[in-house]
Amino acid sequence: TQSTWDTNLGGKQLYEQLLPNADDASKPSSQLISSLIAVCEKDSDAMNAIFVSLLQETCRNAALSTITTNFLAPITVLSSLLSEKVLIEYFVVKSTPLLIPTTFGENAARQFQNSSWISPFLSYTVILSENHVTASTLFANIRLKTAHELNSSVTSVQNSLTAVHDLVHQRVFKPILTCNQQTKDALIQYLWTVLEKDQSKEKLRHDPRLCMTEGFTLNLGSVCLRLCSPFLDINSDKREKIDPRYILFGKVMSFPSDMTRLQLTNEELEKLRKEAIAQTGTGQPPSFHFICEIFFITLRCLHLGWHATCRHFEA
Repeated sequence: TQSTWDTNLGGKQLYEQLLPNADDASKPSSQLISSLIAVCEKDSDAMNAIFVSLLQETCRNAALSTITTNFLAPITVLSSLLSEKVLIEYFVVKSTPLLIPTTFGENAARQFQNSSWISPFLSYTVILSENHVTASTLFANIRLKTAHELNSSVTSVQNSLTAVHDLVHQRVFKPILTCNQQTKDALIQYLWTVLEKDQSKEKLRHDPRLCMTEGFTLNLGSVCLRLCSPFLDINSDKREKIDPRYILFGKVMSFPSDMTRLQLTNEELEKLRKEAIAQTGTGQPPSFHFICEIFFITLRCLHLGWHATCRHFEA
């Protein structure tokens, strides 16, 4: 990931201006961003030169940071950018390839991960094969550590990753989802694209170099669970919006076509689809609420993340 994001002098200077300053809590980052937008909003070249460079510099710093260093700084800068609806639309809709790269084939999940601007903020990990420095820092000479020291390191990891998950949920995903329907649809498309490209992780024998990193999918699953939190309450009536018919329509699903369907034949599957379409009275597949979509996205993400990672370490 680190080699994907190149340093740009203009982006670097702006990034440093937007960093939170402990000595000046009133540092006017939002005013600076608003002023820049006012100057170049109608000039696509200027928007690209200023804000795409700034976004790339923010991603570069996120990719270089770890949970033992200042991971809060790049997330704070990104949060300042995403506080402006104009920039959310620009980064997510008008410059879609920044979010959903389209130049990679089916077996290029890792390349996709390394090229989307959201990825560095979801790639923090202490898995040894993915971040040797952080793992070695926290768990150096592990056989010589006392139980108290090990518990302290584990607690530190848990607290830091929880902070990352909360921040990405609140300051990245929620602003995009609540900006407008286009940005919401784009983020949902990003999530399904991630899951579709990472299907090979299910295989008992897969090449981890071609898959999303385990840290990435674990973090993404945790953020998705936070998106599900409003309807996870057993007393919530929002759960009624989860429609099991969603799994019948493969155009929105990344479940492989050869996945076991409890002995359901293709003919039976097609019959269920036709019945679901007939129930709508429009000749079109049913429309599904966001709650339904994020439920199945999270289900799939946990299968490719937590389930696959646990299976890997058990093996």
